[in-house]
Amino acid sequence: MNVWMSIAERNLVSKYLNYNKTMLEWGAGGSTLFFSKYVKKYISIEHDEGWYKQVKAEIGDNVDLHHVLNNHPRTIPTDPKQFEDYINYVDTLNQKYDIVFIDGRARPECAKKVIPYLKENAIVIMHDFWERPAYHWVLDYYEEIESIKKGQTIVILRKK
Repeated sequence: MNVWMSIAERNLVSKYLNYNKTMLEWGAGGSTLFFSKYVKKYISIEHDEGWYKQVKAEIGDNVDLHHVLNNHPRTIPTDPKQFEDYINYVDTLNQKYDIVFIDGRARPECAKKVIPYLKENAIVIMHDFWERPAYHWVLDYYEEIESIKKGQTIVILRKK
């Protein structure tokens, strides 16, 4: 399964990973398989059933993959109400995270929702950030630590 990220993006994310950390992800895929090798525990939330089954067949022992159906059919752009259960699923997990990777639906809403579940000095990573101005309101809650702003874009954030 391919990781739909540039090598530069993978390297940027990887420098924050280590075997003592717990990582949460919204939007499973090649990133789940790649990044989970470098952390102690990896929890991923996926809404698409077919994609969930495909990823589930390949995950390692340290990955908990959760399938959470969207509440309403998806439109473009995504309406967060279509993914309320997906966004709020972090409440049912009820744990703290060192790293959060957001690469699924309703990304800014997921970033806001996860704030109470961040460990001290936790980072939040949002993929495809800079070319999507609709995501930028999360900067009201987070400060940019590092990013890639050209090509496929990614940002590393820390809670203000």
